[in-house]
Amino acid sequence: MVLATRPAEAIYLDDFVRAENDWPSHDRPAYPFEYIRYEEFIAVVRTLAMRGPAQFHPFNWTTGHTSDAPRIIEGTGLVIVEGVSSLAPVLSPLYDIRIFVDSDRASVLAAASTRGLGPWPRKWETLFLPSADLYMATRPEDRADWIVAGRGAESKL
Repeated sequence: MVLATRPAEAIYLDDFVRAENDWPSHDRPAYPFEYIRYEEFIAVVRTLAMRGPAQFHPFNWTTGHTSDAPRIIEGTGLVIVEGVSSLAPVLSPLYDIRIFVDSDRASVLAAASTRGLGPWPRKWETLFLPSADLYMATRPEDRADWIVAGRGAESKL
């Protein structure tokens, strides 16, 4: 077995949150997610897969706005793309390995509450989770190589 000599890099969907004043709607669930810079998320993953290093300006959770400093993903080793919709139909063909983490909705909300809901406690129930439900209707687990049990789910292996 060969161990990685470089640290893994990660692209988190949460790095692409829009500033709240840029959300087209605060109460209409949608997929693609309107509270995410979704086109940019897709472009960064696509650029990394097809050409190499990609850069973006991550969301700054302290200020509630996009950071001025860019983040660069080199892509010279393992890169993990993480977040709801990482297995979107446009993205899943770009990966070497696709893993779907099956989590139950109530447990996801409980975990989010424990970690902190940020400035949007009500949005989790009225916007974020209903938007994730729309994504789940695309059956991302069907595009996965592996399905693993996450919060509140039982292993399907």
